[in-house]
Amino acid sequence: MSINICIAGSGKIARDAGRFFLKKGHAVCWVSAGENRLVELQAWINKHVQSFMKHSGGAVRELSASFALYDELKNESFDVVFECRRESLDVKQEAFARLADRCAAGCLAFSSSSSILPSAIVKGCLGLHVFYPLELTGLAELVVPADLPGSTCDTAIAFCEENGIACIVQDEANAFAVNRLLLPLQNELFTALERGVSYADADAASASPLCRLGMCEFARKVGPAVVAAAVANYCSRMAAPASAQFEALSRGLAGFNGSIGRWKSGRKLDGRESDELSTTLYYLFINTCLQFVEHQEISTADLNLVMDSVLGADVTLEQAIAREGKTRIAEALVKIRAQGALSYFEPSALLELGTATAAGKTA
Repeated sequence: MSINICIAGSGKIARDAGRFFLKKGHAVCWVSAGENRLVELQAWINKHVQSFMKHSGGAVRELSASFALYDELKNESFDVVFECRRESLDVKQEAFARLADRCAAGCLAFSSSSSILPSAIVKGCLGLHVFYPLELTGLAELVVPADLPGSTCDTAIAFCEENGIACIVQDEANAFAVNRLLLPLQNELFTALERGVSYADADAASASPLCRLGMCEFARKVGPAVVAAAVANYCSRMAAPASAQFEALSRGLAGFNGSIGRWKSGRKLDGRESDELSTTLYYLFINTCLQFVEHQEISTADLNLVMDSVLGADVTLEQAIAREGKTRIAEALVKIRAQGALSYFEPSALLELGTATAAGKTA
């Protein structure tokens, strides 16, 4: 069933999500505050629509795409409003305020934010953090505020399912678990760069069988400023000792573009050093995943779904642990932690249990 969807924004996610819903047969209206951005967006969408219709073999003859400035909206009534503007609370609140009169009865309100809790944006809003490109991943993190009626949550899940979007459903206490999983790995990457390790070697070391994309390239792909804004929001909700651990990450993202040249001319690692850094970062990422599972921030099944759909993993978390061995991973982390490494190297209880079991069998 075709419905009227409003996409508030004109950036990468606004384009990607809007195009996705357009190809699902919905009427999509992009709304922007800037006329130049809107003209550019319209040209981009028209190009993609023409290509899609050309290659549909005649199955698709017409798609309903429209474009408007906020002030140009007159009698429009939207069934879904999907806010996709930059990671700024004020900007996101403004978008919903300007569209409040354009919402039909029962309208679903979504925010694409990857770091701002939906309850802080507007009452009744849900987070729909889609993973780019949506057409390929078919995955989103649905963040549900505690005071949201169960019926609204059910409607939101049904909407996603009807459009072929698999949902990782999270409450606000566990919101954005997927992105937060990467913080220790990213922090160690920028710590290595600060030590003078070359960009290429640090980036390669941060890739693994569980995450094929290096964290330098991840920052470039998403945009350093976007990642920096998200990290700042995550850290603002942490206790002071925890947030202080990510200072290297914050510094690295803030100076990313200006530092690339220096990083690229950094010290090349020899084979032993490269293997050691790669193993350290791999075990750290495995440990972080287990810590999130241990604290029930995300399920193992959802982790594996993300790794397969978004991170390009070659193995599941269980397979990665089985190949390396719980005891080996735990012992390596204990050694690194004893050398003064940050607290996120502290082995998860799930690894410690494995170590204790192995020791018991040996005895």
